[in-house]
Amino acid sequence: MEIKKIILTRLLSAYLNRDSFYNPAKVGQKVVLERRDSLFNPYRRSLEIEDDVRFLERKGFVFVTRHEDAFVSVELNKDEGALKSIFAYLDMEDPRIEISKCLEILNSRANEQTVAGRFCSAMIPKLYHVKPSTSNYFSDSAELSKLLTAIDAVEKLQQETLFRVLSIQLFGNSKELEKMQSTLDTVFRKYDSIVYDEEDDPLAVHCLVKNPTSVLLKGPLCFSCFGQTIDLSKWEGNFSLSSKAIADFNPLKLFAKRIITIENLTSFTSFEDKDALVIYLSGFHDAAKKELLQRIHETFPNAPFYHFGDMDSGGFYIFRRLCQDTGIDFLPYKMDIEAFEQVKGFANRLSDNDRKRLSLQLESDDFGMFHDLIRLMLQMDVKVEQEAFLALQNN
Repeated sequence: MEIKKIILTRLLSAYLNRDSFYNPAKVGQKVVLERRDSLFNPYRRSLEIEDDVRFLERKGFVFVTRHEDAFVSVELNKDEGALKSIFAYLDMEDPRIEISKCLEILNSRANEQTVAGRFCSAMIPKLYHVKPSTSNYFSDSAELSKLLTAIDAVEKLQQETLFRVLSIQLFGNSKELEKMQSTLDTVFRKYDSIVYDEEDDPLAVHCLVKNPTSVLLKGPLCFSCFGQTIDLSKWEGNFSLSSKAIADFNPLKLFAKRIITIENLTSFTSFEDKDALVIYLSGFHDAAKKELLQRIHETFPNAPFYHFGDMDSGGFYIFRRLCQDTGIDFLPYKMDIEAFEQVKGFANRLSDNDRKRLSLQLESDDFGMFHDLIRLMLQMDVKVEQEAFLALQNN
């Protein structure tokens, strides 16, 4: 590369890494390259470098400070007209053009009450401080458009869908969506209306999975599936129904007095109640569990449904979503003050995030049935996981 282009590229690159280039409201410092810079070491005795500096000066690309007719430093001309000419001379695109494209896309979606809409709204102010190429979410407008396409598709899923199947449908490439998995997970954790705990899988909650899922259940239920009749009252241990089997699941007889969903696997495995049909929920329910619960409820509408979860903010969020999403009026099981008093000796201290989330739930009517319990938890500054009941039994 010619010396004059090397000098100009160094100056421009330094400016592009400053916030003042992207945010006109910020007054930036001068962008200066001094002669003693190591860039000029190979040309110390060359007259050619003086000619190149004069060329840049005549073009209006730089301002030059001299001593006895030799340049001491070169300052970038940050005037918009000069910058336009510099980009053209170096055959580069002004990165602010790409920012404008991104902002146009973001602004067009920012008012939507969707995951994509909330994401776009949050990204707009960030683009004034962080250029797209340094964003954790997208590097240019093309990547942004692709990401929004994926977000929209995931949020609209109504039935269990495999990563690679959706990826082919959206991008014609079976692996493209998996490359975006980490980004999508972060987006849904931050901008979904659902509040997730660290161990939750937001994409699975929205029916996107890598492999077909299954549901564990046990208890006195008789059902037909794929032309066979299965009586779980005669089955030893847990029974697993694949998502494909659930599509053909037909409840026939319920010998149980109640249906109980359980949040955690350890509690599900050890739970014993001969009068209950017990279903493992695994945190937030997915499409397969929702379909199973709704089919049982439709067949046995008078059967009472309970949910057994942690007495913490995550457990309360899971309970609320379970009721809202399935349309079933679940009752809390061992998630009240009486149960709390029994196991408070096994409680854990609240984190700052726990306190914040519980305080928000205390202000919401959606969690009204837990308000007395939440007040007590905040007062004592503790939370209780459902495994505490196992510890109590073995104590």
